[in-house]
Amino acid sequence: LVAMVVRDLPQLTDTSELVTHGRRLDYMILDSQNHVRLRTGADRNEYFASGNGQVRSLKMDEDTVMITGVTKSGRPMRFYRLSFYLNHLQNLGSYKGQLQQKVRLLMQPQNEKWLRAEEGNYYLKDNPAITAPAPAGKFGGSGLLLFVPSVDIQNYRDRFVPSITVGLAKITRRHNVYQEYGLFSEAHFRFAKTNGTDKIFVQSFLTLSYGRGKIADNMKIPLKLFPYVSVSYLVKSRGDFYERNTFRLGVGRFSNNSLKIEPALYMNGLFENITPSLRVVQTF
Repeated sequence: LVAMVVRDLPQLTDTSELVTHGRRLDYMILDSQNHVRLRTGADRNEYFASGNGQVRSLKMDEDTVMITGVTKSGRPMRFYRLSFYLNHLQNLGSYKGQLQQKVRLLMQPQNEKWLRAEEGNYYLKDNPAITAPAPAGKFGGSGLLLFVPSVDIQNYRDRFVPSITVGLAKITRRHNVYQEYGLFSEAHFRFAKTNGTDKIFVQSFLTLSYGRGKIADNMKIPLKLFPYVSVSYLVKSRGDFYERNTFRLGVGRFSNNSLKIEPALYMNGLFENITPSLRVVQTF
């Protein structure tokens, strides 16, 4: 890519002479022909350096080269952008060998080797000259509000209890980390016989939750234990299955996108009559 730009630069000789203000070169790679755009904006101020009885012009802003294009193989197509910041456009040709070496290094898995610098950026442990605004170069963020229905099953003491959950979840994503804030209503079902008649008793829980984790490069959430905390309270009870003032405390989550497994503790009041539980959640 750099060789293509260097090859076309001599055609811009009339407009790319050495000047004291910064310029930006946009090189867009298209199917039929490539487009080159040179943005110039003269600074209102002129800077000079004085020394040894001589005065010379001083350049305060770097030139910028932006190479953009789209992959031609594979689906879906992906856009890419390569940026350079250098003193003068004419120095671009000296980057060719160094770039090949750094690109080969970046193609290797480096997810566990990015360290945070004091100024806030991240750098590659084995090559501090490679920096990024986030680990592995992932940046940007998004947020969305989702309506989340699910069917669940959990154990309470020696019985399995099926349930249906509906609620809202706010999910924010920044870099390769997501955070989830949730408010849910759960209906737990208990099947029993009363006076020889089969009946269904419905218990209602209200749940608040917070969790976070990492997103893999394929945008999947790997099956591993993530920090996840949920607090549920029994707001309405029918029958004598759950005791009054029953809480459930979620203490983690194994997640594989739509399937989630959550260890939890049931208790009455403040950490009384504690019952460990394992909750399986299938969202839609």
